[in-house]
Order: sequence, then C-alpha cells, then structure tokens
Amino acid sequence: MPAYEDSFQELVTDLKNADEGVRARSAVRLGALRDAEAVEPLIAALADESDLVRRAAIRALADIRDPRSFEAVERLLRTNLHWYGNAPNAP
Repeated sequence: MPAYEDSFQELVTDLKNADEGVRARSAVRLGALRDAEAVEPLIAALADESDLVRRAAIRALADIRDPRSFEAVERLLRTNLHWYGNAPNAP
C-alpha cells in the first residue's frame, strides 16, 4: 500500500461516490499518482454508468501505463467507437 494510504484510500472510495464529478476527479487524481495500486479500482471504474467517469478512468490508466489495464481499456473502446470521433485531433 502506498505511503499516502489515507488519501489514496479516500480517492478509491470516492470512485463510488454518488456524484459523477467526484468520481471523475478521483480517477484523474489516482492517475496523477501513477501508482500501480490504483489499476484495479480504475479498471472497475471503466464500468461506471457515466461517460465522464469512464473517460477519466481511461486517462488515469494511460498515465499509470500498467499492462494489466490494456485489455480492459481496449474492450471498452471497442464498444464505444463513437468516442474516437470525439477525441481531440481525431482524423
């Protein structure tokens, strides 16, 4: 567990908050920590009902760059191909 366990655990807990904004910000902050302990909770966040949260989780997992997340992210992107057209700098 990370040395900053309390704040880390709060962020993980906030991934289940009723407010999608809180969930999305928590995902982004977990990604900024670049801690592999966040990978599993962020993979779980890929199933969130909110596009905002799912996109934040993808960005966070990309920041962490842990191979465990690759398959889950690819599966989500394959089922949400419309996101590609909305991405910045998309062809």
